[in-house]
Amino acid sequence: MDAGAILERLEKIGIEITIAGDKLQFRPGSAVSPELLSDIKAHKQELMTVVKLKGYRIRYSDASASDQELEEISARVLIEGYCLLWSTVLCDLVAFYADDEARRKIPLGFVPYSVFELSELFGKGKPCSKSTLRLVHEAKKQGAMITGRESSSDQ
Repeated sequence: MDAGAILERLEKIGIEITIAGDKLQFRPGSAVSPELLSDIKAHKQELMTVVKLKGYRIRYSDASASDQELEEISARVLIEGYCLLWSTVLCDLVAFYADDEARRKIPLGFVPYSVFELSELFGKGKPCSKSTLRLVHEAKKQGAMITGRESSSDQ
């Protein structure tokens, strides 16, 4: 189980996670099973990173905001070389980067996507379906790269 899966599980069972100094706190703490606590301890540093960044993410809950979101991501990648964000669709941390130098600056725990990969997924007027995007993301988490997308009417 990775940090994203742990956070998803905590959310599903109604446990709030916060940071106090160098410790993770859970409300209600009594709802954390010994098995889940073991997973939490094994991934503490990754969880700390994710929880710290969680407070800074920008969410776009309105589907009509997707153009605005893509413009902001593009601007940040151009200015800073990369953009870190939380994907509500993927329930995971993702990073978009401009080049290899920027990719090396991306913190652990983020799944990196190049500008080329971003354009392959969303820039051709036919964005990926959520299910396709989730499949691609799972492959990216294992180190896969997007090399090109065939046009298809069933996406």
